[in-house]
Amino acid sequence: MAGRREAAASVVECGGDGEWDGEPRRCGKGHRAAVVMETAEGGSICLVCFSNLVADPGAPSHHVSYALSQLSRAICGGGGSFLRELRAFHGHLLVLPLVQVLSSFDDEPLACQAIDLVSDLCSGGSECADSSVNPCESLARDFIARIADRLSSGTLAWSRRQVYTVRHSFLILDLSLSLSLSSLSLSLSPSSAGICSPF
Repeated sequence: MAGRREAAASVVECGGDGEWDGEPRRCGKGHRAAVVMETAEGGSICLVCFSNLVADPGAPSHHVSYALSQLSRAICGGGGSFLRELRAFHGHLLVLPLVQVLSSFDDEPLACQAIDLVSDLCSGGSECADSSVNPCESLARDFIARIADRLSSGTLAWSRRQVYTVRHSFLILDLSLSLSLSSLSLSLSPSSAGICSPF
């Protein structure tokens, strides 16, 4: 229990000068600086510590909830810069842990928190549509593949966990379809070949 408590505390650290013994800041567990993201409030989130905590089925649900809420808070703050960096460099690192939250905990509030995070990661409006390599669509496809794999494994036996996962899957499918239609509408010209775009 003490180890998990330390893990929850190390997910979000207090701010500092960004340096530690002349090297880029690492998390309290020693994970490299590349996976430690600075928040707008001056703190930092180690994505490896976050992933390890939320993917642990034995972790206390209040620790997992705290970690999810801190990542959501960081995503909502900072004018979108945290989310852009997270999507561009680390988004796929969070896919499996978030799917694990949905399939490991019989806890609807946790499922809702995870679904909200996935929604934030996979829906980006014009920011994602304007990118030549669409990070939102790529993340949505990754989530769909992981959820499909979990559902086809037969290990969940239609428990409440599986219901959360199915609900999550439909949300991601809907987001992915919206992104695909948005990309299609950008590539179609309403005047080309006399065809009007339905979008």
